[in-house]
Amino acid sequence: MKSEKILHLEIPLLLPDLENDQDQCIERLLERLENRQGLEKVHIHRKNNHALLCLHYDPELISLNQVERWAEIEGAAITERYHHETMRITNMDCGDCATSIEHILARQKGVLVVSVNYAAESMRVEFDSTIISKEAIIELVRSLGSGNGRAAKLVPAELGTGAGLAFGSFPLRRFHR
Repeated sequence: MKSEKILHLEIPLLLPDLENDQDQCIERLLERLENRQGLEKVHIHRKNNHALLCLHYDPELISLNQVERWAEIEGAAITERYHHETMRITNMDCGDCATSIEHILARQKGVLVVSVNYAAESMRVEFDSTIISKEAIIELVRSLGSGNGRAAKLVPAELGTGAGLAFGSFPLRRFHR
C-alpha cells in the first residue's frame, strides 16, 4: 500500500505580490511543481475563503523538507520573473485614453495582463521581466502623449493621489474617434 502525505502551504508565503488567488502565477507554480518526481498531486485547496497550495507526496521518495524547499524555490523563481505593478495615471482626459493605453501595452512582448481604469486613475500590469522591464513599460506609456496641454503623471499606486514622487510626466494625446 502506498503511503501519501499532504502539505498545505499558504499562497502568499510563496507568491507574496499577488492581489488575488485568480492570478496566473498560481497556475505557473502548479505547472512547475507537477513535474517534480515524488509529488503525486498538486492543486489549490480552498478553505475558509483562502487558497492553499496542496502538495500530495510520497514520503518514501522525498522528505517534507524537500517538498517545502521545492515550493519555495519555484515560488521565488516565479516572483523573480513575473512582476505585478499597480500605478496611478493622473490627468487622463477620457476613458478612451485608458483604453488606448491598455490596447497598446497588451500588444507588447512580455506584457501578460494590463488593465487601465480611467475613473480610478490606475493601471495594473503583469509582465515577464525577462522580456520587458518596468522602466520600458513606463517609457512606452510616456511616449503615447503628444500634447493636450495637461501633464499626466505615472506614480506608484501605494503613494495615493497626493503623491509627490512621480515616475515622470507625459502629456496624453486625446483619443477621440
